[in-house]
Amino acid sequence: MRTIVFCKPPLPGLVKTRLGNEIGMERAAFLYARMLDLAVRSAQFSDCVLYSAAEPLDLLEHYGLPMELQEGKDLGERMGRALERERRRYPAQSVVLVGSDLPDLRPAHIGLAHRLLRKFDTVLGPARDGGYYLIGISGQCPVSEAALFTGLSFSHDQVAREAVARMASLGLTLGCTPPLGDLDGVHDLHSGHRDFYRSIFPD
Repeated sequence: MRTIVFCKPPLPGLVKTRLGNEIGMERAAFLYARMLDLAVRSAQFSDCVLYSAAEPLDLLEHYGLPMELQEGKDLGERMGRALERERRRYPAQSVVLVGSDLPDLRPAHIGLAHRLLRKFDTVLGPARDGGYYLIGISGQCPVSEAALFTGLSFSHDQVAREAVARMASLGLTLGCTPPLGDLDGVHDLHSGHRDFYRSIFPD
């Protein structure tokens, strides 16, 4: 089992800038760092690797995990290339890619994804905003990783629906993990992550 954590160094002004515009960049970066900690802890039971969207990578060294820079001109291409690289390194193994801005992510979600990939070609973790927080591909999946993302757009509320349609059009079987909410703006704090925020900033 191989798990990719998509992430960034937790620097103010680099991560969660929309949230930072509302609560301050320092505070937003600190929240992101705690969510990244959660993602890493949730994935460490498997063979885990960090794929960062930006440098400096030395800010991620304390996790003691392999690190790579993401490659590609958009999110779909970056995910496709990361999945392709890890499947080449670990042929016949399931590979799951997960985001790092999920206050409710737990090892059970990633463990379920890998178990589903024993039965299905692909797995998807839908996000409550219409996107997805997790995508995975089995070692026996018959299509290329790039085919999962080619021509798809992101940052709208039909991303997960389009991904499901793409997998169906490719003749792939699909399993799903439970929906989770990510943390992008202050509305997410009010709609479901207030306790997470207050556990870090009780004032």
